[in-house]
Amino acid sequence: MAKKRNSRKVLAVVLGVAGIAGISMASASTLTVTPSTSNIAVGSGTFAAACDDAVSVTYTYDAATLKYTTMVVNGINAACSGKTMTFKLNTSGATDPTGTAVLTAATSQTFDLTAANVSVSNSLDTVDLVISS
Repeated sequence: MAKKRNSRKVLAVVLGVAGIAGISMASASTLTVTPSTSNIAVGSGTFAAACDDAVSVTYTYDAATLKYTTMVVNGINAACSGKTMTFKLNTSGATDPTGTAVLTAATSQTFDLTAANVSVSNSLDTVDLVISS
């Protein structure tokens, strides 16, 4: 008989814990967040329109060393003049080269990749370009 009572006690404890968890979840599902100065929900931001949203990128490489030498970003809108372009090459190599340039009125920007020492055997998966003020 003692064994039967212990299993009933265990069952009662398990059901009690499950019931408390269910009540907690039901309460949390009805919580309301009210924005205030102590909340993360407070705040707003104004973002300027993008000066450009479509460019093309080409690469050149040295046939003797099999290393990329330049990256050219073409089709940059003249409205981006004076802004800063930052790039990151996402490659299969150990490090991903980055660089920055202040854009001029020209519609293209050339980045020298010689110092980055990127081999053409590394795949160039994507390039991240950001134009900021």
